[in-house]
Amino acid sequence: MTNLKIVSYNVHGLNHPIKRRKILSQLKNLGCGVALIQEMHLVENEHKKLRREWVGEVFSASYGKRRGVAILFNRNVVFSVEKVLQDTLGRYVMVIGTISGMVVSIINIYAPTEDDYSFFRDIANIIAENAKGMIILGGDFNAVLDGRLDRLPDEYNKTKKPKILNNMLGELGLVDSWRYKNPRGRDYSLFSNVH
Repeated sequence: MTNLKIVSYNVHGLNHPIKRRKILSQLKNLGCGVALIQEMHLVENEHKKLRREWVGEVFSASYGKRRGVAILFNRNVVFSVEKVLQDTLGRYVMVIGTISGMVVSIINIYAPTEDDYSFFRDIANIIAENAKGMIILGGDFNAVLDGRLDRLPDEYNKTKKPKILNNMLGELGLVDSWRYKNPRGRDYSLFSNVH
């Protein structure tokens, strides 16, 4: 499992077949072993559309045509599932199992945009009560850990989400792997043109 590539995408809907094919092709071309997909906007019976030539297993949670998260495993990744936890509101899915003999817990979240502090508290409780082995937490947090480094222009103290998120990570002993490798780096996953 030393070279497992994990990619996280907020796709803003996967209903259109061309968009779905392009995103799945891009993930394949990246050599993605595990994909964390947020905001799929697919109902539960449409998740089978995500199983393509490279996708072996799909674990997902839906909420009608809104929200929705999925964890996709490449056919080349041998994953033995032990337990799956799915949110009925389509905000998270967690799988616990083994990859190459290593016990892992993979959680994909799509956090509310509003300051819903209970969401992160609930996620922390779910992880604390269920996770085993290596914990991989990813997704769209709709928040940043440091408003000065992670936003442009920087926004410090506009919301309490960073503090709550940092507390959750600290309590669970988790780290932001990108920030760990790039302590002062600035890179952004969303660019919004001026309206």
